[in-house]
Amino acid sequence: MEQRHRWAVWGVLLVASGFAAFGVDDDPPMVVEPARRAARLAGSAPAQDRSPETALYILETRMLSAQSLGNPFGVPDAPAPVYVEPVVAEVSEVYIEPPPAEVLPPLPFRVAGVLESGRRWLVQLERSGENLVVEKGETVDGMYRVDGLRDDQLVLTYLPLGQQQMLPTSAEE
Repeated sequence: MEQRHRWAVWGVLLVASGFAAFGVDDDPPMVVEPARRAARLAGSAPAQDRSPETALYILETRMLSAQSLGNPFGVPDAPAPVYVEPVVAEVSEVYIEPPPAEVLPPLPFRVAGVLESGRRWLVQLERSGENLVVEKGETVDGMYRVDGLRDDQLVLTYLPLGQQQMLPTSAEE
């Protein structure tokens, strides 16, 4: 009898677990056709209705539309890019003011003396206590070039502007 008792217990357990797993469902079915439900909700649900039925309907329609578009995650695809023609303003005339003309600086030298020997000559220049001896073609401080003597004046070219300046060689300035 013990073996029959064991089979009976196993049978009861098997039937109970079957009911537990696949038991009778007293709830109404969860599948509702969207067209009937939409018609029912459209007439009764306000625009901002947050009821579970409305939320479920919205979720179902999103999932159905996403699946029909080939997107299983329910997230709508980004809209296609739109090309916008750039706007180009017409400019009739542009006036750019020229930079101010550079002014020749005053010569920092004074002629202390001139030594002439035939066709060759030397000029002694003084600048704030410093004495320089120059001749034709030399460059002084990278800023002035000695071009020659003309009518008792030393001709110097200010190199940054390429303009000549005259420095009197006589004591009378």
